[in-house]
Amino acid sequence: MTGDTDSSEVFSKLRRQAEAVLKECGGPPGDIGTADISRLIHELEVRQIELDLQNEDLRNTTKDLQSARDEYCELYESAPAGYVTLDKDGIIKRVNAAAVDLFQYAPQDLIGRKFDLFLHLDDLPVYYKGMKNISRRDCRGNQDSIDVRLSMKAGEIRYVRLQFCAQYKEKDAFSGWRLAVIDIPPQKKAEQELRRAHDDLENQVSERTAELSEKNLKLDHLNKNLVEEQKRRNYLSKKLVEILEKERREMAAALHDEIGQAMAKINMDLDFLKDRLKAPPCDFINEVKAIQERVKSSRDFIKNLSRSYRPSVLDNIGLVPSIESMCDDIDESYPVNCHLFTKDIPEKINDEKALAVYRIIQEAVTNALKYSGAKNIFVNLIQKDGSIMLTIEDDGAGFDYAALSNQKDGKEKLGLLIMNERAVHADGEFRIESQVGKGTQVFVEIPL
Repeated sequence: MTGDTDSSEVFSKLRRQAEAVLKECGGPPGDIGTADISRLIHELEVRQIELDLQNEDLRNTTKDLQSARDEYCELYESAPAGYVTLDKDGIIKRVNAAAVDLFQYAPQDLIGRKFDLFLHLDDLPVYYKGMKNISRRDCRGNQDSIDVRLSMKAGEIRYVRLQFCAQYKEKDAFSGWRLAVIDIPPQKKAEQELRRAHDDLENQVSERTAELSEKNLKLDHLNKNLVEEQKRRNYLSKKLVEILEKERREMAAALHDEIGQAMAKINMDLDFLKDRLKAPPCDFINEVKAIQERVKSSRDFIKNLSRSYRPSVLDNIGLVPSIESMCDDIDESYPVNCHLFTKDIPEKINDEKALAVYRIIQEAVTNALKYSGAKNIFVNLIQKDGSIMLTIEDDGAGFDYAALSNQKDGKEKLGLLIMNERAVHADGEFRIESQVGKGTQVFVEIPL
């Protein structure tokens, strides 16, 4: 009974559909016979079955599509690699759980923001280049990968590899990119960091090398000028010392040979005149004696002056006797005790070095006598390790060495400069120490 009812309902439904079709075709339903109606119902039944089958196929297809979509979403969400979907403006439209873990941001903090905001600034050029290349039509279906650094929420840097491909809609319309974000192992991170550090170092070395090359050229030019200037200065200074010594030698010879002989002759003449006078007046004899005294005083002065310019004993008997003679003259002529100590000084020393030592002592002692008010002067001259070690000390007033060194001129400063030049030209070293109220010490070392 139920089956008949269902058939009647189906028949009534088909009849109504048939009548509607005929009405649309313009035919009057009353003119159709029973046979035609039966045939038409049969055709509609067949058509209905076909539609039911098609609907069933459509439902199955829809179900399969939904299942595939669910499977895709499950795979997308549960994939071990991070997946990020971008639109054509580079804005994040979708992320999976792995990507959220990598970025350390909540999904709502990622979606809707541009992907490049999460990249290290130095990696943006390579990112833009890769995305541009892969979005070209001739690269459709291809994939590309780059290694970049992510700036995570905690402020840390994470090295990842981006594998990306372009996405298209209907009619080949470009719609965006799909990115796979893969964490790089620690070894790879170290390798990447080392490579970046190496590249940075290479750039710095190149820049520094270019800078140093330029500075070296300038420095070489400056050093060349300084060397030439030093050579010229040494030459002039040496010539000055040589000229000074030559003039002193000539003056000493002239004083000794010419004036000394003249004075000796005058003295002889006065002796002869005194012997020939018989019973001369006392005044005349006293006058002759006075003349002789003046001549003797002149001879002594000339002798001392000659010795100060060029000590003959330095040429004749050596350095140490010349210094001893100098100290004896000081003891006799000044209220100062000159103490000399020598040890292991060779009898024969290079003339230039011996003269340098003698002149330095002479200049230092003269300065002490003129300016220090010292009661004692100590001259120590020893030979040690193939060099002459000389010190001249006094217990005088001393002076401010720094202030004197900063003076532009002055006889005192000139004396120090001359002593230093003599030591330098003898391949030696010169140093002086002095404090107000604590005396002065001069140190000289000259190789033999």
